Amino acid sequence: MTTVYLVRHCESLGNIGRRMQGRTDCDISENGALQLEHLKRRMAGEPIDVIYSSPLRRAYKTAEAIRGDRDIDIHVREDLQEMSFGDWEDKDWATLNATYPGESEKWRSRPYEINFANGETFQQVEDRFFRAVEEIVKQHPGQRIAIATHATPIRVYARRVQNADYDLQTVDWARNTSISTFEYDELGNVFLVSYGDIAHQPEDLLFHFKETRASK
Repeated sequence: MTTVYLVRHCESLGNIGRRMQGRTDCDISENGALQLEHLKRRMAGEPIDVIYSSPLRRAYKTAEAIRGDRDIDIHVREDLQEMSFGDWEDKDWATLNATYPGESEKWRSRPYEINFANGETFQQVEDRFFRAVEEIVKQHPGQRIAIATHATPIRVYARRVQNADYDLQTVDWARNTSISTFEYDELGNVFLVSYGDIAHQPEDLLFHFKETRASK
C-alpha cells in the first residue's frame, strides 16, 4: 500500500488580500507561519518517506514544515502548481467582480465551465495533477508520500478519485494546511481515506481563510 498526503499550503498574503493567486508567487502571511508550526507538530507523528512540493513559496514553505527535523530532500515539480488563471492572475476579487461579473459568479458555482484567457481549465489541471501524482506513486511504491500543493489541484484530484459530479458540489475547497489522505493498492487503484483534515489547527488561526475562500 502506498499512502499519499496532499497538503494545502498555509495562509498566504494573496489569501488575506483576496487576490486570485494562481501561479503568482505570494509569500506566506504571519498567520500562515503560525499555521505551519501546528502542521509541523502534526506531521512529526507521521512516518513520511518522501516529500514533494509545488515550486511556489507558499507550498515550499509548507513542505519544509512537513519535513520538520527529518533528513529528507524536498523534490520540486512544476506540475504540482496551482491552476493558472491567465488574465485573472493576481487581481483582487473586487476588481474581478466588477470587470467580469458573469464569469466571477460562474467561478463560484460552475468552475468547470470557465476557460480563462491565457490560463488553464479545470480539466487541464485535473489531468496534469493526476498524472503527476501517479508518476510519483510509481517511483515510490509502498512508501508514505507527502505533497505540498494548492487548493484547485487537491479539489479536482479528490473529485476524480471519487468520480464525483463535475460541478464539484460534493468536494469543497481544502482549507489552508489541511491534509487529504489517499491510498494506492498494489494494482494501482486509489482510494480516498480522508479529505481536508484540519484538526491540528486552532480555530482562531482559521479565521482569515473563512474571509478569503475565493483566493487560492
